[in-house]
Amino acid sequence: MATNSTHTTRDAEPPTTTTTTDDDDEDTSPGPTRHNAVRVILPGRIDSETQLEVFLPLEDVFADALAKSTPLDTLEFLTMPGDNPDDEAGVAQQEHYLCAHDTSRTDADTNTDAIKATDPDQSTFDAPDIPDEDANTATKTATNAITNPLEEHCPEIDYQVGNLDLSPLADLPVPTSRLLVYADHSIDSTEGAEFLRAIKLLNELITQNIPHIYQLLIQRGSNQSDAEYTATVRLAVFDEEYGVATDDDLDAHLASPYQYCISTYFRDQNTTSNFDLPIRRFTNVRDNANSTRYRINGRPIYLRHHPFPIEELATFREYNNLLAASFTADERYKRHFNCYARIPLHGDAVHHLAGIIPAYYKYSPWERTAVTDCPSFSTTHIPTTSSTPQRLGTTTVNADHPTDTTQSESKPHRALVNAIINFLVQQGYTILAVDQDTIDADLTNPDPTTQPYFPGDSQPDILAEKNDTITGFEAEINDSNPAAYLKNLERASHYDYRVVVVTEDNNLCSNKLNIASQPYRDSTARGVILYTLSDSLTTEDGDITYLLPQDASAAIWYLTGDQLTLSLDDHPDVSCHAETPLHELTYPTPRYRKQGGEYIVTDATGEHIATYPTIKALHKEFSELKAPFIPTQTTYLDHIEIRYHDDTANQLKRYRKQPMWAREHMTKSGKRTKAARDTFINSHTRQADSESLFIPAVREEFYAWHDHQTDLDTAGDSWFARDLDNQFDASDTDSRERKLLNRTWHYTPGLTPHLPSFPDPDDTTTHD
Repeated sequence: MATNSTHTTRDAEPPTTTTTTDDDDEDTSPGPTRHNAVRVILPGRIDSETQLEVFLPLEDVFADALAKSTPLDTLEFLTMPGDNPDDEAGVAQQEHYLCAHDTSRTDADTNTDAIKATDPDQSTFDAPDIPDEDANTATKTATNAITNPLEEHCPEIDYQVGNLDLSPLADLPVPTSRLLVYADHSIDSTEGAEFLRAIKLLNELITQNIPHIYQLLIQRGSNQSDAEYTATVRLAVFDEEYGVATDDDLDAHLASPYQYCISTYFRDQNTTSNFDLPIRRFTNVRDNANSTRYRINGRPIYLRHHPFPIEELATFREYNNLLAASFTADERYKRHFNCYARIPLHGDAVHHLAGIIPAYYKYSPWERTAVTDCPSFSTTHIPTTSSTPQRLGTTTVNADHPTDTTQSESKPHRALVNAIINFLVQQGYTILAVDQDTIDADLTNPDPTTQPYFPGDSQPDILAEKNDTITGFEAEINDSNPAAYLKNLERASHYDYRVVVVTEDNNLCSNKLNIASQPYRDSTARGVILYTLSDSLTTEDGDITYLLPQDASAAIWYLTGDQLTLSLDDHPDVSCHAETPLHELTYPTPRYRKQGGEYIVTDATGEHIATYPTIKALHKEFSELKAPFIPTQTTYLDHIEIRYHDDTANQLKRYRKQPMWAREHMTKSGKRTKAARDTFINSHTRQADSESLFIPAVREEFYAWHDHQTDLDTAGDSWFARDLDNQFDASDTDSRERKLLNRTWHYTPGLTPHLPSFPDPDDTTTHD
């Protein structure tokens, strides 16, 4: 997600835990991804009449899950607003996750809590012995220790098991409050309390649609305490202007009376929080050279012994610890403020800190924040790879194969292709061709890996047939090469077959849908900026390859109407009709040719620049100019369907996420159609004096765009032109003849560019 915030971390990287001289706790945290997390599914996300209406306490679930007979050492409870459903109409829910963690290897020095104020030799918490050689079984057993009591005590809800990715939250830290308790105290049942303490605060955030993440880490209590559990409680709130990334942010943060502090409703429990601590007073005194001693909460502070930044107790440290599921005690709370972050918790007080909150959102609160995205949850277990860096659609050059930027034979890609084949075989498809050297399925009669279906080198990943219908399947594992993806869609259009785009999880689906809907990188006053193919620009015979000038930052291809322009910073533009073969153009750029075993680089006039012994050495100094992908259609939605592979269910699930214009007008088809129409016209057309568009033609393109984004119906043909002149110039003639005035497509539909090219089958081509 693009970030509009001006805040940046000091090293322009996600925040990291600061190393201090104050006996930092050992980091045994699992990181920002929670594997085998149990996600609670609330009823009524689609049918509002079945929505949950009562709060479901979890103390019985916790008691069973953390019983000594189970393998659980630590249980994490997380709750936050969810995202709108991906594959169906409906509302977002308040998400609740239960995650098992093994902290049995934590060093004894890290297990500091309020009880240790009276017993400094307290031993570590008991942890179950799990054989290393049986890790998979242990994981399953730990998960079952959560799901079994959840089924027993909360039959109203359903659940999923999968991976919770919190990395979208790691881009910018926000103030994170942590509940603290003073020595010799605990959180008890507080009988007669008028409200559930932490739950009340969460309900306030939910009511105000404020993004947040709340964490409760809970372990079985020690023998030295009569409390059943030891807990750590944190809350991070992603309200507007709520980030802390600079010293000025810190000053504002420490000076502000924060409304959303985890201790707000625990004031009578001998509790406080890092937000409540007199940190500013402490730091002011610490910075005063004339002061050597200060008392806080009755404890003397000898400043010369503590030359580390106490401020981070209110900023980065707890945010990182939340993302990492760290149970760290942080000795500074004890040493400086006589309070503790590992809190003794009685079992009958758990409902004040955790439970299933029956909350639903028409629009996800994460849509209002510019600094972070909603954490994602996936049940897919196909391995992933990070996206390839790109600039204007050009991927990083492979050192071994400079012109090969595909991922077709990578391990994740092969795994996804095999998963798709196995699913198709189970569904009764005949596999006609596979563009992969090896497959795991028994398909040897004939071998589809040796039977290309179409002429030429460009083939779909999988071509299958069922009920006399041929369908192509494209496996997509990342978003690094949009031009290659569009080339696949162009091939499907050229040969007129339906294509199903399959991603390895639903997180990538929106990217594939957006590119098919808008097959260019961006729109500007000069025209749309095109993605670039892996094809290098050469002369017709291929002897000369054109290079990007070393003083040019990028080569940008613009398409305006049917005119194509290459911009090279201060160098002269190269322009032509979009259907002109690119090898016919004259480029004012360096170029190289191979002569003997060397690569000779010259400028546009033929003057020698350099000679390189290998192509790899040349590519260290120059980048090859790449051909643009010139879209032939307004959108590429007619031939495609977007699905994602659910490894757990072995299904190809249809992707469907309602766009904003649909969610805002779910029950009002007229307003929804108008909102969708205005969005489509603004995103796919441009203002142009004396130009016009025939409204029925625009409407047909609109329908294809609309129907691939929602199952909701349009209000009918007549609604498309209704009140059109409120937003755009439109002629006053009868609706059947109306036109959009002074407006045209970003580029001319129906172009036939030179690249990419797909050979037409000759008369002798046959397919068995």
